[in-house]
Amino acid sequence: MMWFSENTGFSCLLCHYHDYQLHFQNVRGDESGNLKIVNCAACGHRQLSLPVYNLSHYEKDMQVYSSIEECGTPLKKFIENSWLQAQRRVNRVLTDRLMPQSQQFMPACLDIGGGYGFFSHLLKSALPGAQVDMLDPSEARIETGKKLIEERDEVPTQIRYIAGLLDNIFAHNHQSTYDLITLWHVVEHVPEPIQLVKDAWQLVKPGGWLSIEVPNANDELLSLSSAFANYSYMIEHLSYFSPDKLSELIELGTDRKPDNLYGYQRYGIFNYMHWIYANAPLGAEPDFFPGEDRWWLEKTWREQRANALTTDALVVNIQKPERG
Repeated sequence: MMWFSENTGFSCLLCHYHDYQLHFQNVRGDESGNLKIVNCAACGHRQLSLPVYNLSHYEKDMQVYSSIEECGTPLKKFIENSWLQAQRRVNRVLTDRLMPQSQQFMPACLDIGGGYGFFSHLLKSALPGAQVDMLDPSEARIETGKKLIEERDEVPTQIRYIAGLLDNIFAHNHQSTYDLITLWHVVEHVPEPIQLVKDAWQLVKPGGWLSIEVPNANDELLSLSSAFANYSYMIEHLSYFSPDKLSELIELGTDRKPDNLYGYQRYGIFNYMHWIYANAPLGAEPDFFPGEDRWWLEKTWREQRANALTTDALVVNIQKPERG
């Protein structure tokens, strides 16, 4: 076991300790060859060393096109799956009762890092009386999303777009404004995840919810397919949260334990099996399981992985206490 000392410049993004253990050598998108995935020697948090945060990755949608190139998935198929994923998230928000559906007032949601805006658009469609805002750092991505939404539904989207980053100023100006704040696959991208959660928590009304989804560092497929690991460890992801580290992040950012944390499986079992059998992605037709033809198989497999918290993603919900 090899440990590296503080003279490397390493600092854990959760506990700020300066020693680490090498976890994985290859980082997708790292042209320098100097980056690596490491585990903090003190708390065990897994992260990129050294963290590289570049807004141009998001302004130019480089992560999307890098994934498309790496897997050979056509852009059209990627967009189709993105719509499906957005609908599943809307269904989850409604099932988990994270948005009040009272007729007496207009509930408000802010989706931070919302990308093309598909989730926000579908949430507004499901709850027409709600105020749905989306914050994203890329104006170009926002404009692309508007066009894609109009192509699909043939109507302009009714959500409010905000181009920018969540920072202390935005958090202060919009304090206690929203019934629901969502961070879908955002926290793993930022160099200060604790501060991001603190700022997001400031936006939540008393009685409202903060909901976070991240890739799962304990995804069992990482140990079953070397190609999947090579694909999953990427330059855009600065952190890799296991269930216990995600809980720790929530406590550091909100001073509360999560109300519920659970495993969530995005991709279907055929995708999983192909990575294991062929040690390669499915390519042109990644299995996102859009139908119900094999639900008996999917249901059993998904439940087993969710119970073991070895799914490809984790979801955590935190409710802010009512005043008084």
